[in-house]
Amino acid sequence: ANGLADFLPYPHIVIFPVLPTQADSVDEYGDWPLEVIIHEYAHILNMYPAHGIYWPFKYIFGSVVRPNAVLPRWYLEGLAVNIETRYTDHGRLRSMDTDATARAYVLGDKFRTEDIASVNEAEGKKWPYGSRPYLFGGWWWDEAHKRKGTEGIYTLNQNFSRRLPFFINGPIKEQFGATAGEFFHQAINTVSTRARGQIEAIKASAPHTSADVMDGSGDAGAFAVSPSGMKLVYWLGLIDKGSFAFVRERENATQSFKDVKAKKLFRSVGTYRLSWIHDDSFVFDQIDARTPHYNYRDLFRYDLKTEKTERLTTGARAQEPAVSPNGQHVAFIQNDGGKNRLSLMNLSDKTIRVLVSGNLNQRLASPEFLSDTEILFNGRSKKGDEKIYVYNITTKKRQLWNTQLLSAQSLRRTPAGILVTDAGTGVRNVYQVSGGQTQAVSNTLTGIQFADYDPHAKTLIVNELTPDGPRFKSFPLQKSTPVKIEKTEYEAALAPDTEKIKIREAGFWPLSYMMPRYLIPMIYPVEGGVIIQGVTSARDPIGRNVFGLSGSFDSITNKTSYGVGYSNSSLPTTIGLGYSRFVTYLGASGRLIESQDASLAFSGNLGTRYTSWSLGGLWSQTDGRFTTHRRLGPAASVQYSGMQSPYNDRWSWHGELAHQQFLEQDGYLAYGRSYAHVASVVGLGRHKVGLQVRGAVAPDLPLGYVIDLGDRNVGGNYLVSLANSQFLLRGYPSGTFVGREIINANLEWVMPASDLTRGFGTFPLFLRNLELALFADTMAVDGAAYSISNDKTKGYYRSRIDEFYTGAGGEIRLNTSVAYHVPLSFTFGLYYGLKDDYGGGLAPFVGVGLGGLSPISKKTP
Repeated sequence: ANGLADFLPYPHIVIFPVLPTQADSVDEYGDWPLEVIIHEYAHILNMYPAHGIYWPFKYIFGSVVRPNAVLPRWYLEGLAVNIETRYTDHGRLRSMDTDATARAYVLGDKFRTEDIASVNEAEGKKWPYGSRPYLFGGWWWDEAHKRKGTEGIYTLNQNFSRRLPFFINGPIKEQFGATAGEFFHQAINTVSTRARGQIEAIKASAPHTSADVMDGSGDAGAFAVSPSGMKLVYWLGLIDKGSFAFVRERENATQSFKDVKAKKLFRSVGTYRLSWIHDDSFVFDQIDARTPHYNYRDLFRYDLKTEKTERLTTGARAQEPAVSPNGQHVAFIQNDGGKNRLSLMNLSDKTIRVLVSGNLNQRLASPEFLSDTEILFNGRSKKGDEKIYVYNITTKKRQLWNTQLLSAQSLRRTPAGILVTDAGTGVRNVYQVSGGQTQAVSNTLTGIQFADYDPHAKTLIVNELTPDGPRFKSFPLQKSTPVKIEKTEYEAALAPDTEKIKIREAGFWPLSYMMPRYLIPMIYPVEGGVIIQGVTSARDPIGRNVFGLSGSFDSITNKTSYGVGYSNSSLPTTIGLGYSRFVTYLGASGRLIESQDASLAFSGNLGTRYTSWSLGGLWSQTDGRFTTHRRLGPAASVQYSGMQSPYNDRWSWHGELAHQQFLEQDGYLAYGRSYAHVASVVGLGRHKVGLQVRGAVAPDLPLGYVIDLGDRNVGGNYLVSLANSQFLLRGYPSGTFVGREIINANLEWVMPASDLTRGFGTFPLFLRNLELALFADTMAVDGAAYSISNDKTKGYYRSRIDEFYTGAGGEIRLNTSVAYHVPLSFTFGLYYGLKDDYGGGLAPFVGVGLGGLSPISKKTP
């Protein structure tokens, strides 16, 4: 369940018509399509205006001139959260989960650790992680709206649309008499005061006291106690590592789960619920993150004895499994566009049949067997009520099962009866439904999403919200009396003119979107100068047709380069076309090489989204020092980009093989070039060790042409380089080594130096962390090496494949967020090349790049 809004290359909104699950941050919705579209449309209106000094630049740089698009995340997302709340009868500011988060922050005295800079960071390691700009920005805008109404929104938006970017305090101070940071603390004081009042009211009604189920950190996810009560399987979300399944098995019934050593089972993505078949096997859901182009859940079975996983469904969009008492069937929810359905699978033959089909915008959720022939489930209406229904498999009829709980979620059959969480009091607590009676059995200060029963300890196990996020807690199963917490009141939303809107499904003409609408200028520092570049692109609304164009000028050669590319992915096989004219500069010798390339390629995936292939052809013309070289022939490649896989634990790898065969014909060179690349990263706690090896061989390339056509080294880890090389050898100038055969290896150890996590108010720079990297690079070439030795004339000399050139050194990497949105890394290196005769020795390096500059852990160009 998601949506996005963008202004490049044109204003557009993309909505994924999937209903939110009960664990989503947008779970408490009413009319979900209306809420998500209002949220995204608020972004469009927020980012669109550009006036004053920007007026002439719109005609030069086009649609990229959107000054409001570089406002802080908390401003953009907070405003959209505020609008989604004000213009509907639900929205996140009305959410009980939002109030629960505020209470958790107050209980942990966490608000004092936040400021206007820290709440902008959606990529940080601090709970609530990516929800931070939405949550805190929503509170900021809630306070602003209360004071100035919609006129204040309009005034701020128009002011920012005609001012220089990043100087945001002036307009805000004009409106509220305080800077953005000062007003943030005023808004948080309002939120804190309301949360403290709720906490005091709950404390007066005897809240339960919970104990930790396990030591250590990690966000509590899906969990379930086995039928015998001797095993507990649970999911933990670990920062920077992903989500893992664990099991704890008691040796005897008196042993506490906390005292049992956990065993890691496997890593998974997006697991929402599990259900036991018997004590050695369970069914769970997870997102299929391997299948290309799609992102949905399916059902799997795990056997604790064999430690093997079996896939139960493929492409079923299946989630929330519940196993029948006799272990023969699994009830689950199947997603569809804007709706879902309750389905049943026979575990023996994997056949699936639909039991209940939900209406548009009606969510069915949390199935649980009451008996082998009766299934309970939740049904959420457009008004936001969530009731419990029962479906009889034999009679094929459903009816309301419980009339006391109207905000019910997360059903679980236990020896103590049916457990369910409900937020009818304004706080989500656990309720026990047994013998026709409904009784609260928790009274939390924050909120509880899921619960199960430990029959040996006679306690509830829950994932309770804490100041650090959801954690596994336990407390005795006993009667509670939660107090009603009044929800924050908002004025009634405007009534729509009509609820009947005609929906039309239609195609479109993609080429009508291919006209470039913007130009982005950029500048990059490189060895001895800078590259000035301009880029533009165009694509259709669903990204099946993509066009890109770039041009650049560098101050070293005073030459221009340009390139154009187009890809079409409407068919199972993507078709790509490209043409470029570019300059290669060998910094060591000052040699200038101009080239032209034209390519046609067909590409696709091999089974998973991480394995791909490409087959095509290349035409190339290179103007060397003495002659022009022309080449033409087919090219093929296959690669596995395992470093992008979310299933990686402590080890990940990347592998690639490619070959180009240039064909013999009049005026064209004939030879073949093969390329291989293997890289691996091993995580050692917060440290990483990376190793990569690259190699290229073109044995039939004439030795006299290697300077013009051979592979060469690049001397620093540049985002953009005139050397046009993939072979990294730090400590020597770029282009020192060129060859028809080349072997290159890089070994790197990266260790954390400091978690800075510091901003400077609304100044557009946030310091994330500092890393220290030690490395060793080596290279051997069959070709030439540029010598600067005093006893030799400067120039290229013969180099053979059995001679290695090595460099070593260290880098300090400062990872930051710049301009509120851009992850930028600055690298400060000190390199030493072991062979002075070839430009080695001690040399400093300064580099900059997007999202990290590690030559091993980053994706291969």
